[in-house]
Amino acid sequence: MLLFFGGGSAAATAATAAVGTTNQSFRSSFTYGGKINWFPGHMIKATKQLKENIKNVDVVLEIRDSRAPLSTENPLLQDILRQTFKDGAKKTHIVVFNKADMSNHNLQSKIKLYYDQYNRLTEDRAYNKHIAFTQSASKTNSAATTHQSHPRHPYQVIKNAVELHRQQQDKLQQQQQQQENNNNNNKIIDTTIIDRKQMKKEINMLVIGVPNVGKSSLINSIRNACRMTKSAKTGALPGVTRNITGFRVSDDPPAFLVDTPGIMIPGVLEDVERALTLSLVGAISEKIVDHTVVADYLLFKMNQMRITTYVTVLKLDAPTDDINRLLEHICQLKGMYLTNQQQFQQIKLNNDRLNSNKTNDTEQASRYLINLFREGKFGNFTLDKIPSPPTSLDQIIITTPNTLEILQQQQQQQSKDQLINEK
Repeated sequence: MLLFFGGGSAAATAATAAVGTTNQSFRSSFTYGGKINWFPGHMIKATKQLKENIKNVDVVLEIRDSRAPLSTENPLLQDILRQTFKDGAKKTHIVVFNKADMSNHNLQSKIKLYYDQYNRLTEDRAYNKHIAFTQSASKTNSAATTHQSHPRHPYQVIKNAVELHRQQQDKLQQQQQQQENNNNNNKIIDTTIIDRKQMKKEINMLVIGVPNVGKSSLINSIRNACRMTKSAKTGALPGVTRNITGFRVSDDPPAFLVDTPGIMIPGVLEDVERALTLSLVGAISEKIVDHTVVADYLLFKMNQMRITTYVTVLKLDAPTDDINRLLEHICQLKGMYLTNQQQFQQIKLNNDRLNSNKTNDTEQASRYLINLFREGKFGNFTLDKIPSPPTSLDQIIITTPNTLEILQQQQQQQSKDQLINEK
């Protein structure tokens, strides 16, 4: 499926002419004319801390949303990891696809196949990644969230991370001993004997991800499994956790988990489809993209994927491709109308006349529709298209905008703005 983006407002393009399908005609493209850029000041500060902290970290746990497994990847993290790799420090990198119970289960096996092949092609490179799937913390009655021995409980990620780090340390130690062999008159040394004393040193793990991928909830589950009493602050708004903190997760070997604030992608998001997907899963502040735009994009994606469960959930007669009609229906179904005060504000803003009839609150209806998706009421599906497993390095080592340079530009602009404000 290809999406084309151009000018025009989402409200105006909601009823764009559609392309014919089997029984129902749906839009083949989504139009959004705005630019999406959300990288507030506290994220710039957090990125500085991250670049320093990652030097002392052994394992990086990158949390993504399984419903958007590619869109919730942060290229800034990849750039930082590549830089540390160039500096001679290789990290064990684990990608944790959280909320796996809310995504397309069939595509999860495709993701696994992709990264299995990915790792075979990128062995001993900075790009190498291990993957894990975890359950959404909102499913409190699920075995995957209540029993830490369950394969998809977050604590299993910690256990696997410790073991993967052991394996990597063993491999590096073997390589080091082999190097000593070559430098010692080709004397043969048994490289299968590994000094396990070195594995008694503490392992520092760092958790990172874009906002609202379930990072704090996942950490809380790990805390509970470790019988910790203090929990990380959680909330529905992106960017809740602003201080970098850590706690012990293992005794043998000693291991500590370090949390970081959610960090977005710096610069203007040129890929509008990705930006809207991030907005839909809650990774971008709701102040940046209008709720009606995000709701319309959700409707567009569901229709494109032939997911019409919203018809039953919202008690519609048939699928629709018109967001305005859908929002009006939700307003009538749920009794969502503007209050008198809201009507007066709207009249003043639009220089309109007072309407004696009830006025639909389409903003509230948009938020309602989006929340139904986030709660999994429309079923389990994945917004991103998962590529086929790569067959060569050329297919996966893709040149992306240098996020570190973009970040530096934003830092310089922030400093200039601060000087202007001080004057």
